[in-house]
Amino acid sequence: VCEYAQRLFSKNGRLEGGISVVAENYTSALDAIQILLGATMGNQRLKVLDYGKHNYTFSSKNRQIAFRLSLKEQCYGDEVKYRMLEGKIMKDEASLDDVAYFQKLLDARIKRLFSSPLEDLFELEQVRPIDQLCEMPTVYLLCKGCGEQVLKSHAIAVMGKIYCIPCFQQINTGCVKCNLH
Repeated sequence: VCEYAQRLFSKNGRLEGGISVVAENYTSALDAIQILLGATMGNQRLKVLDYGKHNYTFSSKNRQIAFRLSLKEQCYGDEVKYRMLEGKIMKDEASLDDVAYFQKLLDARIKRLFSSPLEDLFELEQVRPIDQLCEMPTVYLLCKGCGEQVLKSHAIAVMGKIYCIPCFQQINTGCVKCNLH
């Protein structure tokens, strides 16, 4: 994913400016995005919408271009055996031989992915640039339930009182959400 993004956003072999990223999963790909592209949750250039999909939207800092990468379906020829072993492992019913064979299948898949051209792995689509995700000043409010600070963007107002999400979950009443994500 990062290699593809670097290729798309590089000029003369250098990455041009900051890139904003919207990832549609919580996987180890996020680690690579943060390290290789410098887009992090902390600098607010990485947004994660956990839809469980290997889809990534990259937008240039100047908002001139944006691309969406979507993982193509991969056929390995061992899907039936792989799913059967995965099911046994998930149910804690796998033997040591099952686990070893599953690891062998997994290793072969990873080796194939690493040796595949990026164009074979991902659909590339030019899309409308996303609004630049930028660092905003942080505003905290005081939760009436626990007395702790809560980000304004995560605070919930109920009958004129501010609550954090855990405290709100403990009360049973109607409420107005204040920018709850």
